[in-house]
Amino acid sequence: MQVNCRACERIINSGTQCDTCGRWFHNSCGNVRAQLADSGKWNCESCKWERICLLEEKLQNALNQTEEQNLEEQLRVAGNWK
Repeated sequence: MQVNCRACERIINSGTQCDTCGRWFHNSCGNVRAQLADSGKWNCESCKWERICLLEEKLQNALNQTEEQNLEEQLRVAGNWK
């Protein structure tokens, strides 16, 4: 079975598979650093971007929750001053 590079669509004789999506890339097409290719842990740009977006969303949700908790605490403190 032949595998094609997801970036250039040419047949892969050697390359690296994305740990997240399972797609294969030539090391040069996927900008795979030699040490990452050797360790077997690598994610393609698409998966990296999706991960960044997910982490940004989680961070924003955490910040919103913290702001709500701070506001509730301020309201409680202000209510005790009456």
